[in-house]
Amino acid sequence: MAAGAWDSVREAPIAAVTRPLDAGGLSVAVFTDVIQPERRVTCTQTTEAAKKAKREPKPIPAASLELVVNDDGNEWHLIGFEPNGHDTMSIRCTPADKRPDNATYAFSTVDGFTERANNGNGIAIIGTVLGIGLALWTFIARRRHDQETDDAPA
Repeated sequence: MAAGAWDSVREAPIAAVTRPLDAGGLSVAVFTDVIQPERRVTCTQTTEAAKKAKREPKPIPAASLELVVNDDGNEWHLIGFEPNGHDTMSIRCTPADKRPDNATYAFSTVDGFTERANNGNGIAIIGTVLGIGLALWTFIARRRHDQETDDAPA
């Protein structure tokens, strides 16, 4: 993901809510106030429609970078990120050991993350292709120059 896209995650308001999120067309960031790497906390998502259809909750991908956000005097650590949110989305985070958990989990709906990430990735791809093209052009031009120099009468 493009680095600039994470700025929208840093700037989005964080809320500890227990009701379903309306995140259709948005991305969802999952935060905690207590880092517990030894407990392997995983988060899952489900929607009202998935609950009615009795489908298993889908895992929320773990965060691909360490991101700490200070919001209203609290320090929140990013632990999961779902780029494609849904309406009536419920999120549940649980440690693998199933023991009581004293951490608080909070969520942030992020507008524009995917577009910014796609734009950044597109710019990187275009830059790479142009760089390869320039390298090929330089290689060919030098070979032609060397051949012309070798073929020139002395």
